[in-house]
Amino acid sequence: MARCSDCDTKLVTSEEDARAGRGQEERAPYRAAGREPREDAPVPVRRPRSRAVGYFWIVGGLALTLATYALSSSSGGTYVVAFGPMIYGAFLVMRADDDKRRNAR
Repeated sequence: MARCSDCDTKLVTSEEDARAGRGQEERAPYRAAGREPREDAPVPVRRPRSRAVGYFWIVGGLALTLATYALSSSSGGTYVVAFGPMIYGAFLVMRADDDKRRNAR
């Protein structure tokens, strides 16, 4: 069986071996050198304050919408509904919840 010259990982020697699944004791024969990640390892938290930042974006978008609505109602003009900041904030909050759920396992 062939081995990688850098990390000494066993490699598949032929296409036939790859199709039959022979010679693959590890998940990925062409993996990078280094420590193999554990299956039960917790997912690292991306940003510990992302939920708070997400709520800030939601409240900011809502405040911008309400401010432009209040100004337009008195003068009869148009107003802006700030969907972008609110959607981005909701994305951050959902991502923080997903990270917390994954790390709780």
